[in-house]
Amino acid sequence: MSGRRAGCRLLLSLTGAAIRPFDHQTRPGLRIHNGTLHQPPAGWSGMRAALIRPDGHVAWAGADSDDTVLADGLTAALAITHRN
Repeated sequence: MSGRRAGCRLLLSLTGAAIRPFDHQTRPGLRIHNGTLHQPPAGWSGMRAALIRPDGHVAWAGADSDDTVLADGLTAALAITHRN
């Protein structure tokens, strides 16, 4: 993944626009990027967000249409994967 920094987790808003509750997810080593996937993997057509680990693997992905529910899922994932 280009632009990935060692030890940095990347939160992708896959809608191409900011997901408002994600704006409050400021943590050391977490970068937020808004964009779209050029060629989404099979089964990812409904995904709205993904948390990418420093090694490039997906730690969490969410498809919920409710931004608050989506942010709650991210918060739970960060509690497990992001101990900084």
